Amino acid sequence: MKSQIKKPKVSVIIPVYNAEPYIARCARSLFSQTLDNIEYIFIDDCSEDTSIKCMLEVLDAFPERLPFVKVIRNRSNIGVGQSRQIGIDAASGEYIIHCDADDRADADMYQSMYESAVSNRADIVVCGYRVESESGSTPMVQLPDSDKRIMFHQIASESLHTSLCLKLISASLAKSVSIEPGINHWEDFSVTPLLMLMAEKIVTLDRCPYHYYIENAKSITRINSRLNAISAINAASSLTRRIEEHAMTGDIDKADIYRIQWSAKKNLIFNPSKANIQLWRTTFAEANSHYKEIGLTPKLKLLTWLAIHNHYGLLKIYSRLKFLF
Repeated sequence: MKSQIKKPKVSVIIPVYNAEPYIARCARSLFSQTLDNIEYIFIDDCSEDTSIKCMLEVLDAFPERLPFVKVIRNRSNIGVGQSRQIGIDAASGEYIIHCDADDRADADMYQSMYESAVSNRADIVVCGYRVESESGSTPMVQLPDSDKRIMFHQIASESLHTSLCLKLISASLAKSVSIEPGINHWEDFSVTPLLMLMAEKIVTLDRCPYHYYIENAKSITRINSRLNAISAINAASSLTRRIEEHAMTGDIDKADIYRIQWSAKKNLIFNPSKANIQLWRTTFAEANSHYKEIGLTPKLKLLTWLAIHNHYGLLKIYSRLKFLF
């Protein structure tokens, strides 16, 4: 009689799109994890290179992981947001976490997070990360406050990262909030604040075991474009609506919602065209009148004032002065 495979302790979701130069490094770090019984779900978003082949070549060196690896190929290129959601829907682990195909994790990352989750009966475990670049490795410790109002302010002010790659989330909680269609930039921001407000217990791993590489200049999350701005606006709209639907507005400061809405559309100011500034002025119009309350720097206040008053020409001049950004 064959022994049944136990329920995975952790499901790791890895969206993949043209990650050939990086995915071997990522896969090796995942398959080398010290935690046993991990489920790996690779979502191939119609890659045009040999990303999946590269991953499978690494997997050959880890035959014990083979029964726990799923590869799902999308029928068409749908973007990272819906690829993540497909992975969430397919996950069967007790806890769910994400990993980007161009990043890597320390070998004991998921064991440490899982053990912390179990011992503390936590809904979410948050860890820090390291920014890896040619200039070196910079640790970014993540310390969410236990007070939900303060924690939401940390998110809104971007001192607390919303990345799903830094959050081990109980499967029941992770599956209760979906990433909505039309969100492929800021997809983490559309769900993470809501999940953290909903969580009964959040604990922190006071380490930085996740390595975030900024060498991939073509990554969707690193390109300032109108398309990404619209996606971020969709994400902020989704988050705002669902906070209201879950009757959580009393748990947060309205100014922090305005800050998130401002941040979602800021690239429209940084890349000014008449169409972009018009879209900026009509999107989250209520937030425009509260820009002085949301903690902007003097330069960002000036740019916001210029956009509100439709000074397109001056914004165009400022956008060419690199020292502003």
